Amino acid sequence: MPELKERFLKNRRGLCKLAFAAAVCAAALALTGAALGRTASAQQQTPEEKVYRVGTLQAAPTGNDVYLHYTGLVQPAATEQCTFGAVGTIRSIYVKEGDAVQKGQVLAEIDPDDAQRQADNLKRVAEQADSTAATAQKARDEAQKDYEKACEGANGDDLASAKSARDTAQASRDAKQAELDGYNARVEADRQKVAAAEEEVTTAQTALDAANQELETAKQEKAAVDADPGATEDAKEAAAQAVTAAATERDNAQKKLDEAAAAQTTATTALSASLGLAASAQTQLAALETELTARQAAYDALKGQGGDSAAANLQKQRLDAAESALSAAKSAQIAARNNYESAVQALGDCRLKAASDGYVIKVVGSEGGLATPLAPVMVLGSHEAVAQFGASQSDVRSLAVGQSAAVTVEGQEYTGVVKSIAVLPDETTRTYTVDVEIGGDTGDFYLGEMAAVKIGVGERTGTWLPLAVVMNDGEDYVYLVEDGRAVRRTVTLLDVSDDMVLVSGLENGGQVISEGMKTVRSGSAVSVG
Repeated sequence: MPELKERFLKNRRGLCKLAFAAAVCAAALALTGAALGRTASAQQQTPEEKVYRVGTLQAAPTGNDVYLHYTGLVQPAATEQCTFGAVGTIRSIYVKEGDAVQKGQVLAEIDPDDAQRQADNLKRVAEQADSTAATAQKARDEAQKDYEKACEGANGDDLASAKSARDTAQASRDAKQAELDGYNARVEADRQKVAAAEEEVTTAQTALDAANQELETAKQEKAAVDADPGATEDAKEAAAQAVTAAATERDNAQKKLDEAAAAQTTATTALSASLGLAASAQTQLAALETELTARQAAYDALKGQGGDSAAANLQKQRLDAAESALSAAKSAQIAARNNYESAVQALGDCRLKAASDGYVIKVVGSEGGLATPLAPVMVLGSHEAVAQFGASQSDVRSLAVGQSAAVTVEGQEYTGVVKSIAVLPDETTRTYTVDVEIGGDTGDFYLGEMAAVKIGVGERTGTWLPLAVVMNDGEDYVYLVEDGRAVRRTVTLLDVSDDMVLVSGLENGGQVISEGMKTVRSGSAVSVG
């Protein structure tokens, strides 16, 4: 193409010379002015196009790992706001900002005197409620006995006989239930024995299979040695001994399998016997429960007849009143006990303890100040650290919890992993907060230290170029040399490393102008050299 252009220019200059000769002849005839002819020829001369000398490098697209780069701040992986569970005046704060603390360590205390007095008062109330409930229980029990006597007096011996039959049926039923419970326990134990025996059989069978394989291999190796004319007597002897040893091992494995199978049979037989006894006891229990139901119904019928007497009615009213008083006393007892337990808890809450190992980030409260369950006294941070940064909406689609990362703090690189990604963006920055947990020995990081985070998000085809080659006027671009001319090509930055940049847009390769790219324009004639 440059050669064709040069020939085009030469031909054009030849045509200009012919036009000049004709003009000279015409002028000579008309004016006889040779000087005018020369001037006219000079005005018709076309200047040559400027050719820019440039240096180039060959674009070589390759598959490259693509990384996202962020600048974040070192933060504790977790924070805890420490508050008292009780209200009171802060008496002592035992730590200061920056102190390391251990789980269970006392951090601060409030004055326990008020809480202690409250606990003591509520303890006395609870004890009184216990006494009242005990008295009400005794009165109810006595009223129940008096009511039953009144009922018995109206029916005489029939009610007593029915009651005795009911009690006998109840005792028989309870005894059979206890017997069934014992059988059920035996069944469960036998089931476990069967399961264990089955596992032993499986293990023994596996061992036998392996021993048989070893024996077969030993036999094959012996046959190969015996068939080898060059085999020594020692080799043959060793092969024979190997077969003998393998056979012994096989026999031992078979013996263990037989023993395991016998144990399985014994366990299965015992389980069957236990299941039979349990089934029989269950049937007997059902019959006894039917009898107990009938005996109870007969007793209740006679008791109801007796309950129609004036004396029984009077005692029934007394019993109802005693049961109401007992119910109220038990409710008061429960409330009093709950209040006392809460007071004891509040007394324990007078001491603020660390819930986990960490260090003090900030102390908010002060000695002599008021402490409440809603007012934090201090903030603790975990020893584990994270690098926290904001990711754009486009970037966050490429991130996921569990991704590996590299974190650099003060020139020291640490391994990291994405711990969390915010579901909603920050209202101000519109970025999504990402925490990258920093692994290894993080040392004593300072809160707010700058951290460089690099996260791999896949592989793309790109071309590494010197950073100086890429220009920008609102978009990133480079110049290529095509057919002797500079051609502008838009590129996209994928990654930056030191003074090199990874770009896309040069997948077809080409000669990238690396020297003189600032002097050319798209379409400029260039020569490489």
